[in-house]
Amino acid sequence: MTMSTEVGQTASSTTDSRRRILDAAVACFARSGFHGTSMQEICQEARMSPGGLYRHFTSKDAIIEAIAAEERERNARYLGAVQAESDHLQALFDGGFAFLKDMAGSRDAALCAEVCAEAQRNPRIREIFEVNHRQARDSLTRAITAAQAAGEVDGTLDPHVVVKVLMAIADGLIVRPSFDSEMSVERIEPGLRALIHRMLRPQSETSTPPREHTP
Repeated sequence: MTMSTEVGQTASSTTDSRRRILDAAVACFARSGFHGTSMQEICQEARMSPGGLYRHFTSKDAIIEAIAAEERERNARYLGAVQAESDHLQALFDGGFAFLKDMAGSRDAALCAEVCAEAQRNPRIREIFEVNHRQARDSLTRAITAAQAAGEVDGTLDPHVVVKVLMAIADGLIVRPSFDSEMSVERIEPGLRALIHRMLRPQSETSTPPREHTP
């Protein structure tokens, strides 16, 4: 076995161990909350000894920061999809609904609800995840501003307010399926596309809502 092979196997093992810990932590946080989850519980969920866990993460905060970093990378992929050179509103719809379909009803949805709740009482959690929220707000604001410049969105609307409303709708759609078994993004997508388009379109515009996305 060559040195490069040994190094590669070690790196792969480290990556696999980190993945096990982060997956276990997400499951525990979604089930018991940030405050109610202990490092021991994460160890048990990951089927790993405390020594193994602490080799990768020195504290629960370090695990939470790693989860937030992964969320930031995932969000960046979807946010990149809304940055179009033309047909800005259509790109915003398609990228936004792709994100919602990935999130809604998943374990990440439960974690999203926990983040929202914990951020109200834990400044450290709020600080960690606020970076992600700011990234999303800034990217979406740029997309809405570009759509306004192209005449696709009412130019009299405050883009910052528009983005806050859209993000609030998204938060609700991510969390709500956990409480309403009949609620799904796929089910309401056609009506929601038409509703948001009606809300954003220039006041003089009488055109039909944006076309539905065909995968």
